[in-house]
Amino acid sequence: MKDVFKKHKGNVAYPLAAEIKVINRQPVFTSDKFSLFDPPFFNDDKLFFPCVGRENLPFSFFRATMFNNNVPFEEHIFSKPSPGRHNEFWWSHPYILEMINNLSIKFYGCR
Repeated sequence: MKDVFKKHKGNVAYPLAAEIKVINRQPVFTSDKFSLFDPPFFNDDKLFFPCVGRENLPFSFFRATMFNNNVPFEEHIFSKPSPGRHNEFWWSHPYILEMINNLSIKFYGCR
């Protein structure tokens, strides 16, 4: 099987900036390399991940890859906030509650 996300792994043009994993129905950042995010949370069937703008980041936007049981199934682009500003990003899926304990998201920084 071809790994369609191979370009992200170890690629300096797409550094892994952060990762969310859901543990016991609670989303947590297991990695936040640039200290960009406040704690994530669920509200009904939406996952929110507040983001804080920082100076001198080596990328212009995020490419978020969603995984269910470690299998990538969806990808979205999120712009990074301006320095000193906050964004409250969110994501949802029709089956988010069914896959909640097997869900993870990796945020890659893109130039």
